[in-house]
Amino acid sequence: MIIKIYPMVFVIIALTLAPHASAALYDLVINSGRVMDPETKYDRIANVGIKNGTIAIITNKSIKGKETIDATGHVVVLRFIDIHALGQNIGDCRILLKSGSKM
Repeated sequence: MIIKIYPMVFVIIALTLAPHASAALYDLVINSGRVMDPETKYDRIANVGIKNGTIAIITNKSIKGKETIDATGHVVVLRFIDIHALGQNIGDCRILLKSGSKM
């Protein structure tokens, strides 16, 4: 009897945990990068999970995603602000904005 009870308990636990595991799947995961946010003074080696184009989680725990980038040795930031630009014409401004710079 004991042998039959343990497999049933295991199945119940697995079914209970399954929805949470699938909810943690991100569209993009950036692993092991130096994540910096000057506004909040966050500066740590961490993993970033992105879902639907939005940062969903920043954690030091392992996370999984559809696509994964190993950022070891790289800095991960939302964007840089370009405080000095030599090009002051509309064409240069368009290129800067497309690259993610803020003017």
